[in-house]
Amino acid sequence: MTEGYWTILLFIMILILLLTGWKSWLDRHVNIAFIGLAYISIWISNSLGWTIPLHLNTFKITIDGSIILISLLQIIFLFKGFPQKSNMLYSIMYILMLALVSTISHAILLYSPWVEANMAVWYIPIGCGVLLGLLAISISQLGAIVFWGSIFAEIFLLWQQKGEYIAHIGNLLWWDMISMSIIFGFVFILLFELVVKIGHNFMGILLNRTKS
Repeated sequence: MTEGYWTILLFIMILILLLTGWKSWLDRHVNIAFIGLAYISIWISNSLGWTIPLHLNTFKITIDGSIILISLLQIIFLFKGFPQKSNMLYSIMYILMLALVSTISHAILLYSPWVEANMAVWYIPIGCGVLLGLLAISISQLGAIVFWGSIFAEIFLLWQQKGEYIAHIGNLLWWDMISMSIIFGFVFILLFELVVKIGHNFMGILLNRTKS
């Protein structure tokens, strides 16, 4: 599959929402200016090949230059509103949960031939999307949790494989995995919210009938 496909697809989806009257809804959940700066940074960095190779003992990691700017913007965005301590702790737990699930899934697919023959790595973002929906994460938290969870997943996998794995943070394939996780996370969050609402309404109808 063409690298950058899912990243472009997510950008087009956001653009369509903006052009079809969903700007006020997006403003309540995401920072449009941040998204614009992030996409500009991603494409400039990948076009210019701005990468930072790091070697720490037996560990090898390549960091795309856009990650530095986006990480700083994410930190400013997260702490700008001085979120409550409990909300921050829950977000950190969600990030670590997503990172651990992604790490285990990647390790199984990359280093277990009998699994690799039957499953593609593209199934991981789908599973992450289901997990995000089950955890009842809000749309506002989705992007930041997937972003930081993906970074920690690379670090965990690098540490787990003791140098056998070369981590790549910020290339177009990495961003595609993030974009897929966000898209499927958004779909499953809305889907599970709909199921819960239908369930509550159904239980309300049953209770009313039993009382009558």
